Amino acid sequence: MTKNNFIYLNLRTVFHKIILIPKKLEIIYEKKLSILIFYLLRPVIFVFEKILEMKNIILIYNISDGAGHLLEETDYLYKLNIKNKKIFKDKKVFWITKKTNLFSEFKKEFGKNFKFMKIILSKKIFYLVLPILFTNNRKITFDCGLGQQSYNLNDQKIDFNYNSILQTGIRMKYKETYLKKSIQIKNNYNSKYKSFINKNYSKKEISEFFYKLGIKKSKKIVLVQLNNRKINQSAKPTQAKEFESLFKYLKKKNYQIILIGREKMPKIFKKYNVIDYANSKFSSFINDIKIFHISDFSIISASGLYFIPYFLRKKFLYINGWGFSENLGHNNSLQWPALVKSKNGFLKLSKQKKIYVDSFNLNHSVIPLKNTIKNINKNELVQSFKELENSRKKKKFRKYHKLFLTLSGNNFPDLFLKKYNNLIND
Repeated sequence: MTKNNFIYLNLRTVFHKIILIPKKLEIIYEKKLSILIFYLLRPVIFVFEKILEMKNIILIYNISDGAGHLLEETDYLYKLNIKNKKIFKDKKVFWITKKTNLFSEFKKEFGKNFKFMKIILSKKIFYLVLPILFTNNRKITFDCGLGQQSYNLNDQKIDFNYNSILQTGIRMKYKETYLKKSIQIKNNYNSKYKSFINKNYSKKEISEFFYKLGIKKSKKIVLVQLNNRKINQSAKPTQAKEFESLFKYLKKKNYQIILIGREKMPKIFKKYNVIDYANSKFSSFINDIKIFHISDFSIISASGLYFIPYFLRKKFLYINGWGFSENLGHNNSLQWPALVKSKNGFLKLSKQKKIYVDSFNLNHSVIPLKNTIKNINKNELVQSFKELENSRKKKKFRKYHKLFLTLSGNNFPDLFLKKYNNLIND
């Protein structure tokens, strides 16, 4: 290494640490100082509480800065308001949060669908309001959070890898609260109301999008998202090589394959001329929704991105998620879960679900690190896609164990049922 290169690398490291300082200060304020203000100025905050009550003001919080969470939580709020008009009747509703690219896109595209509330994107105002949210006063606050993470006043750690409570939310909930809310949300998801993202984009708008990405109108489209991290629903990274057999099949059938999400394009994908939308200048929250609109099928690996095809009622295959959700699919979707293996063999899915649910009392959903995780393999992936591809009629609901999928229209592929039926029944 030359002297100049050595100096450059060290300067880059120093610069990187410097630009992280404001972010760290934000996290310190959000996780510590705001709580300190809450305690020290409790009498003053109490006065503000009463003023907000008198003014009939409701503050919405816990809508997280991640595409999957944002869609899940705002859809919940949207349908709840339609179904229960009384909940915000005669109230002045505000959603105050930081101004981020994702939230700005959301407000511009879908703000008009939320006429019952005013969306304010401002870091300064959010920080002023934040201590009030810790009151947990149900008369002036409404918790939209549906994530598994919890955040409470007894948390003594300042973890700078824990991307601030803006992303994970102010989680002051426990398992019972979360499960009760999940049932309520499921009822809203299954209601007759469409999601606000289920809108018709103009043919001209979609045609321009096709042209910019090099998509041919004459070909069917398969979207592929690859979660190559060990985080949340992904207990084991999805391997790019497992898609090779599927890509051979898709190319033979003359499908166009498009990489979505924000993960880097694996080298092996280039071999099959996969269109790299994920890393293109066109990738954005709104374009994600548009590209699902024009797709025929999608394959999502352990990511909240599945909410887009779920709300659009598009055909999708969800793979390698280890924690089951009753909101995971509809009659035109399939899931192949990651399996947890102990020294005595694979766990029953009810046991696997229990590990997941019990973790809601903790700060994060707990990935079973001490166990072997089995993700879908090449053959299973191809066979599962073929079943999704050829499903014409809506399947009848399959009733499984009460802990998962009981009310969901989501199905396991036939091959999964054949190989692992003993894991389903108690």
